[in-house]
Amino acid sequence: MKLLSTLLLVRIVFAAGAEQPDLYPQIREIIQAAERDSLQIAMLDDRSRPGEWAGHLYARAGYLSEAARAYSRTSTVPFALFKARIIYGDLAGTEKGIASLARPEQRLHAQLSVADVLWRMGKSDKAQDFVTAARKTVVNVGDPTLQARLITLIEQTAEYLKEEPPNHLSAHPVPPHRLDPQESAFPPFPITTDGFADRTVKEVDQQASANRELMTEIYHRIAAQDREGLMHIMQTAVTPFQKTLAIASIEHLLIQVSQPEMAEQYAITIPEVNVECRLAKAEAVNSAGAVWLRVGNADRARTDFEAARKLAESARELPFGQASVFVSIATAQAKGGLIASSEESLRAAEQIARQMPIRPAVSLRENQTPISHHYRDEAYREILAGAIRVHNLGMARQIAELWKAIDKRSSGEIVNAWLRADKPEEAMAFARSIENTPERVKTQLSLAQMLLDQAGAPDI
Repeated sequence: MKLLSTLLLVRIVFAAGAEQPDLYPQIREIIQAAERDSLQIAMLDDRSRPGEWAGHLYARAGYLSEAARAYSRTSTVPFALFKARIIYGDLAGTEKGIASLARPEQRLHAQLSVADVLWRMGKSDKAQDFVTAARKTVVNVGDPTLQARLITLIEQTAEYLKEEPPNHLSAHPVPPHRLDPQESAFPPFPITTDGFADRTVKEVDQQASANRELMTEIYHRIAAQDREGLMHIMQTAVTPFQKTLAIASIEHLLIQVSQPEMAEQYAITIPEVNVECRLAKAEAVNSAGAVWLRVGNADRARTDFEAARKLAESARELPFGQASVFVSIATAQAKGGLIASSEESLRAAEQIARQMPIRPAVSLRENQTPISHHYRDEAYREILAGAIRVHNLGMARQIAELWKAIDKRSSGEIVNAWLRADKPEEAMAFARSIENTPERVKTQLSLAQMLLDQAGAPDI
């Protein structure tokens, strides 16, 4: 897997005098950077405490001395460190740490947590030893009500430890299975079925109600490959957009059987009676162009892409829809090797996004924005995903910076976008570039957590 081979390089490298393997060197560097930056930060804006967070991540990755250092800055009981010491072979350290806890209920919870880890590691007999220790600890709990609850918890733990654990835990990384990034062979629906118009909540509900029965019938017809039935729906549609949905459904069937000529013929019959239908028609024509590319006719594809661009350009009243359609066109063009044209379409989307309003900063009580009103950050999200998808990294970096400049909450989403595209180096570079220190700390810790997930570090 690229992520493991180029970023994590999971390897057993022992430092002089150290007992723990250095399994995640680059992730360790991310946590260290966040820890250094957070020395004067007790709490982040999401109420998380960076010292505790860093301690948990260090522990999970097996950097036990660094976990202890991070936890020492907090008043938190380091349960994660106790569990990590068990996983990485330091049973004595765990027992010493538990013995140092002053309150019996804390010692008891630590003992049961460690028992759970040992059970998941396949060491049920040793796990039962910690349950036995918990039974001795509980007699020192002074509050009778709390003591009764803890006794119940101990017995529940003892019971489930008799079963086989659902999954086993070890220090050895076990990366989760990841789906092949190649696209599904099943083509997507040619248009956005909800449209792009700005609507109030009431209007959205009304349209959903009106279209629900229609779409149910359309999908039944598609499943049955019933073109005649779809033709009937198209002829009897009540509104222009319902007719558009029916036409797009027929096109969808034709695309599935690789009939670009007929798919294109239906796409161009979509009515242009309003801006929403024009955008839908642009999507449908673009979908036909993509089919032409798949059958090797680049000239017909270019004609469709150009027609789709012109239709999208005419839909200035719905800039978010415009930008989304241009991203779809850029994606189709790139897949056919039309790299320069794809770049032009992404640039067009970016220029449209610049004209969109910035999302207002409002309090939770005031945030009564209509559910489908669109802002610039939404367009940037679409463009960033599209640019990454077509491997236009320069454009993607530019959009990430533009998005970050207008929305300080965007950092996590941008990092996620890079990781979904298997570009961890880009995610790390972006996280390092964040100027606001608390936001940089939070983003780096979140990034380290996601990378540990992808690497298959033990889940504690």
